[in-house]
Amino acid sequence: MIPFFSQAVLVTPNFKKEGIVSTDVDSFYDINVDYARFAGRVTDKDYSGKILKIRTEINNIKFFRAGDKVQFRVANKKVDKFCSGHVRNVEKFHFVLFVNNLSKCFPDESYFRRGTQLYLYSPTLADRVIEGSRHRKTLLVQKDDFLKQLNKINHFLWSFDQERIKVAAEYDQQILDLTNKKQKAMDDLIALKKDSMALQKELISKLDTIDEQTNYFKVERQEPLTDRWVLDHDLGVPVGNRPQDIKEIEDEKSSILTEHRWHRSEFE
Repeated sequence: MIPFFSQAVLVTPNFKKEGIVSTDVDSFYDINVDYARFAGRVTDKDYSGKILKIRTEINNIKFFRAGDKVQFRVANKKVDKFCSGHVRNVEKFHFVLFVNNLSKCFPDESYFRRGTQLYLYSPTLADRVIEGSRHRKTLLVQKDDFLKQLNKINHFLWSFDQERIKVAAEYDQQILDLTNKKQKAMDDLIALKKDSMALQKELISKLDTIDEQTNYFKVERQEPLTDRWVLDHDLGVPVGNRPQDIKEIEDEKSSILTEHRWHRSEFE
């Protein structure tokens, strides 16, 4: 048998007496509270009395889903039995309950009024509260992570101009360094060109000197390669045939047959 409710029991967590309690705490879940038990009041009903709209002061009923089973009894009644119903719809601080039979917890001869206070019991709601509290902690962790990311993005956007100037200054410094390196490289190249031109002139002078000395100290061949008459230039002037005919020259003292040198046996 389900025990009776007591109006002296507050189904709320034990908050700290000091400080300010806000909705941003990690979780309102309190292990010392029985979330399966809560109170409500009938705000409306249909003509048959089987569909009840119930208002609660605690909005944990938002975890109800259609079809969830809820047990309840009427307050200030001596009937200790519970009626059963099923959730049809959920609104903020309200939920609609379908009850097939009220005779177990409410006398048939009495009129079931609007405004009747009910004590309700739903283990399903307690399980949903636990699951919701755990899921809320997970969401808070995700929220904290998203806030950190947003903080970084906001910091970047707020300091965008400074970051742009900083990045531009870094690249300007790199450009200046590269320009200085380029100018130094060009100056070194020009200096190397001047040195190379001076060295080129010196080497050419030395080579010319060496050529003159090698030509001077060249040993000529002793034996003639060709006869002298072959080297004569043909100037087109009429000359006699070569070799000329042998002429006999008579000397005053004796007649001597004079030979040309090409008639000698060793000249061929």
